[in-house]
Amino acid sequence: MIRTFFILAAGLSIALMSGAPVNAQSRFDAFPSASRYIAQSNGIRSRSEVVQEVKDRYNAKVLRIQLNKDRSVYKVRVLMPNGKVRDLSIRASR
Repeated sequence: MIRTFFILAAGLSIALMSGAPVNAQSRFDAFPSASRYIAQSNGIRSRSEVVQEVKDRYNAKVLRIQLNKDRSVYKVRVLMPNGKVRDLSIRASR
């Protein structure tokens, strides 16, 4: 767990020092293998899986995604094709 944290922290530091603009989507995909490993070890779906599901189902742009404290639901804020912002709750378990 600590090793994973340090790997993520090092990667985030490199990304921030690069000076490249970061949008919401690139933040989700910055460390897909690490986030996938963490999600699989806890029996929950990764953020990238949930983001892809939301894109496919709603044809919407994901603005924010957050796993709730009890790790059972992802709270996802999306921009719908009609320009409205919606908050969705997506089941985190596989």
